[in-house]
Amino acid sequence: FVLDFQSGFPLAALAATLNGGWYSWDNATFDGDTAFVEGGLRLNTLQVTCKQSVQDPEEKSSIRDTTIGFHHYPHKHNARAGVEYRWGDSSEQVLVGFQVAL
Repeated sequence: FVLDFQSGFPLAALAATLNGGWYSWDNATFDGDTAFVEGGLRLNTLQVTCKQSVQDPEEKSSIRDTTIGFHHYPHKHNARAGVEYRWGDSSEQVLVGFQVAL
């Protein structure tokens, strides 16, 4: 089961986003719930984000993490490249990604 929401709205010269989701999993690798809420501010093609996430497996303790990111949208919302840094209960990580929307 998945419940997602995404929103975006103008905020003076910036564009603000608010996204979130709740997922209930039961598969070969994970049984439990995950949830996140993420906010971002974009100016032209550059965006900063901050995300809070929780993993709540049935058999283990919950994991809470915070992620901050810096992203670039070279072709409006058709492509996104970025780097994020995550810390909290999980190991600290630097995440690099490229996303394409068709």
